[in-house]
Order: sequence, then structure tokens, then C-alpha cells
Amino acid sequence: MAIEEPLVTIGLPVYNGERQVRGALECLLAQEYENLELLISDNASTDSTAAICEEYARKDSRIRLSFNEQNIGIVANFERVLNQATGPYFMWAAHDDLWHKDFLRSLVTELERNRGASVAMSAVERLYESGGSDVMRYLDTQNPNEMSPFRLAMALALGSPHHLFFYGLFRTDFLRRAFKNSPRVIANDRLLMIQIAMSTGFRYVDQVLHSRVINNQPIAVRYKDEEYGKVWRDPKAYLKKDLMLGPYLMQSRIIPWRRKFWIPIIVIWPPLKRLYNRVCYFLYRLTGKLLRHRGRRKSIVRYLKRLVHMNSR
Repeated sequence: MAIEEPLVTIGLPVYNGERQVRGALECLLAQEYENLELLISDNASTDSTAAICEEYARKDSRIRLSFNEQNIGIVANFERVLNQATGPYFMWAAHDDLWHKDFLRSLVTELERNRGASVAMSAVERLYESGGSDVMRYLDTQNPNEMSPFRLAMALALGSPHHLFFYGLFRTDFLRRAFKNSPRVIANDRLLMIQIAMSTGFRYVDQVLHSRVINNQPIAVRYKDEEYGKVWRDPKAYLKKDLMLGPYLMQSRIIPWRRKFWIPIIVIWPPLKRLYNRVCYFLYRLTGKLLRHRGRRKSIVRYLKRLVHMNSR
């Protein structure tokens, strides 16, 4: 290990992760980049998670443990490990994910070479609990190394998978400022990454160095006893997220003020595009229905009347 290597803090917030946390700990502690500290915050787990983490802490002095007396919620637990970080670089680690041994070294090297960027990420393998996998790469027009801040922020607002950079490597001080006032809405990780895209550069390493598990259970079920789960069960959850985006970005202290003129476009365009897509889909279905009638005028008229009647309810 080179002495001049900057310290990387890994924050691992966990709750009832006894089935997968061993795999995550093995990957993180086996990194070729050894100058790291691993902060584990157990969120009042009711299974053997705490005992497993203590077992690893006895074997590796780079691990620091903390235990919440009561469940403080997933967002607060993520913020807790970030606030405890001491290294200039920081990453969040999900307790059920896996990492290649070169993950940290590759991303630290990328950020050291590109001082204008504050987050770096690799290609991601997505492992589905239901079976199967795929690889998420960011190539050509989707490569953030070549995208302007506006294009990247707009892509995120339109639903691009660049939100996976949430589990990349950040400059710690920058992320602390970005994470303040994190909105309590669904998909708050995407809103955070939109803010970051408008504020700084992203760096991408085109190697599959991270494996992310995609759970079968929806978030509302997995976190049913937490405030975060209640947010996802709200019937108006998506509307509240769309309404929060503008004020959240305007209040940001890291977005340069000139770029805040982009906010109306970033806020308004995605809902309009979703509406456009729905109209196109409706017309496609309607055309298909009409064509199947093969010119039977009366049947078409009856169908249209029935359709109008249904939509007027």
C-alpha cells in the first residue's frame, strides 16, 4: 500500500442483512486498494447482523461499528455513516451488493486524474433475485465523460440509469453538502443525482466492477415499518416527487446560480414527455382496435361512443 494513497471511507448502513452481509464484507475487505475504513451502522437489526459484523470487526481493524438503539430509518442511517466519514473519498455500500477487487483503485485513480469531477462509477452488473442478470454500461451518447451537465441532468430527470452512480465514489466534502436537506420523497436518490449532475462532473470507468442485487419485493414492502416505506405507499407519491424537484434544486447550495436557469426545463419537460408517450400509446391501441373492425362503420361508431362514455366517468 502506497503511503500517499488518500483514505477512502466506506459507509455500510444495514438492517436485518444476515443473509447477504458476509458477501459484502468479504468483497469490501478484499479490495486491492487497502487504505480504507469501513463504517457499519446497524439500524437496530433483530437478526444476527450485529453479531456477524462484530465477528469481522475483531479480525480487521479497519472496521468501525455503531449500533442504533432504535431504527432511525434508512435515509437517516445513510446520512449517519456519511457524517462519520474521515477520508477525502466516500462511498455507500449496500449490504447485499458485491464489488470487484479493483473497484476502489479504479475509481480513486479516475477522480485523482479529474479534479473537476466529484463522483466516479464503473459499469454495473444487475443481479435479479428472480433469476438472470444484465450489465448496465454507459456508452456513446450516454457516456457521462462526454455529456454536458445539462444533458446529464435531463437524462436523469427522464429516467436514465445514471442514478446508479449513487453507489459510486464521491469526494466526501462535496457529498456532505449535496446530501443536506435530502427530500423525503420516492426516488430521492435520483433527485440527489440530478442535483449533483448540475453541480459537478461525473467520471465513468467502462469495466464491470460492481454487482447490484435487484430485489423481488418492492420498496414499499421491504420498508413497510419505516417512514420510507410509507412514502412509497402514498397514492400521490409520484406527484409529490415531481412537485418537490423544482424547490429542491432551487434551494441547492452546490448548483452554480447560472445553471439554476435550467431548472424549469428539467422540471417541466419530463412530465410532458410522459404525457406525450401515453397519448401515443392510447392512439396506437385505438388504431389497432379500429383496424380490427375492417371498415364496419356501425361497430366503429358504437366502439367510439362506448370509449367516450368510459372516459367521461
